[in-house]
Amino acid sequence: MPRRTKIIATIGPASSDPAVLSRMIGAGMDVARIGLAHGTLGTAIERARMVRAIALEMDHAVGILIDLPGPKVRLGEFPDGGADLKQGSVVSLRPGAPQSTPSALGVDYENLLADIHAGDSLAVGDGAVRLRVTSVDHTEATAEVIYGGPVQGRPGLHIPSDRLTLATPTADDLYQLDAFVEEGVDMVAISFVRSAHDVRRVGTEPYPRGPLIIAKIETRQRSRTSKGSSRPPAL
Repeated sequence: MPRRTKIIATIGPASSDPAVLSRMIGAGMDVARIGLAHGTLGTAIERARMVRAIALEMDHAVGILIDLPGPKVRLGEFPDGGADLKQGSVVSLRPGAPQSTPSALGVDYENLLADIHAGDSLAVGDGAVRLRVTSVDHTEATAEVIYGGPVQGRPGLHIPSDRLTLATPTADDLYQLDAFVEEGVDMVAISFVRSAHDVRRVGTEPYPRGPLIIAKIETRQRSRTSKGSSRPPAL
């Protein structure tokens, strides 16, 4: 009987060696996931082509899944060497400011103050550093550092995705998707899907002529059915 459970494995720097990929395929990898949030488009395409070539040599069917980054909000650049956000300290969040300091964080998202509320929990970077919004006014928001730690470069700022007004997929998502459609990608995962409209914006040929579309459920947003009531969107 054919195995119905499929194994999806993420391909990254540690697994991009041909010998490693061969062992992964031999161990039962059915789908190779290639995330596009990090690295270059060229590197991602090279990884996809390598998986295809090795799978062909081994006479194994391995699907290629690309994971689109979706909308990203980032902090302004920290000084060389980064900074340490101390637990219990208070910081300001300033939309449009290009630089960040331990007490004032620039944010590259102009609609930030409309999308966050007092009481929101915001994650920085990989989530080890967390902030709690205490107030929002017309020029900046104030937050307390709940979990502190080092930050450097331009880390991401993860705000409640059900209120994020950035469009998904983004223009950069669609550019990268076009390149992978030319490569014959099998599946594409869309980040932060909030409605059927987000899926329609992908614009590829319907499956099976085009790639299979995977909607990643990453928000708690609900569709309004009547004033004062709501229900989850129909699947």
